[in-house]
Amino acid sequence: MPQQKPSKSDTAPNTSVSQTKTITLKTWQLIVALIVVALIAAGVAIIVSISVKGTPAAPSSASSTTQTTKKPTVNPETDQPKTSKRGMIIKHIGDKAALLSADDRTELASWTVTDITINAKCNGEFAEKSKNGHFISFDVSAKTSPNFEKNEGTPLLIGNNSGDWTYILKDGSQWSGNPGGNSYTCLAEKDAFPSNVVSGTTAKGKIMFDLPTTDGTLILQDGDGGWEYPLS
Repeated sequence: MPQQKPSKSDTAPNTSVSQTKTITLKTWQLIVALIVVALIAAGVAIIVSISVKGTPAAPSSASSTTQTTKKPTVNPETDQPKTSKRGMIIKHIGDKAALLSADDRTELASWTVTDITINAKCNGEFAEKSKNGHFISFDVSAKTSPNFEKNEGTPLLIGNNSGDWTYILKDGSQWSGNPGGNSYTCLAEKDAFPSNVVSGTTAKGKIMFDLPTTDGTLILQDGDGGWEYPLS
């Protein structure tokens, strides 16, 4: 009995089907790969974005300078003169004292004690011994403005003959004696500070005092105020 010849479908491989399956597999892999790549790219973009946004911007040099610069501390008492418990302005060797106009804007006169000598020696022709115990000398330089007498009514009077000097003992009590004592004849005329310093001039010389001790304070009074010079 003749055998039945196989049909082409039974013997020949289905080329179209196998090829179609192969193409379908490659397309799926490609799609999956593209999706993975897209997801990775998106994740990287998100991470980069978060990283950039979360990093604070570095301050510029100008802003850094502004933040670190401190305002100067203002001390309103820096230019205020130091006063004693008696309300007098305290002065020492080298400190300038001054008389100002009524509005405190114009300096009418000024003077500076440039040296203080304890137990000073006399050189006057008619000098006498100290009446109170100790001669104390102030070396003084002074200057007056051209309109000083017009404003004050008198020349500058800061010599010990002005009657404006007072001596305070170390214990704080006021000495009742005369700070002038025998000092008026102690110095030669050329060395003595002028009794009156007129307007628009300068003057230099020694002011001599005759005091009972050398550790107190000399006060030059001016109305309700004045200046005081500690001797120790």
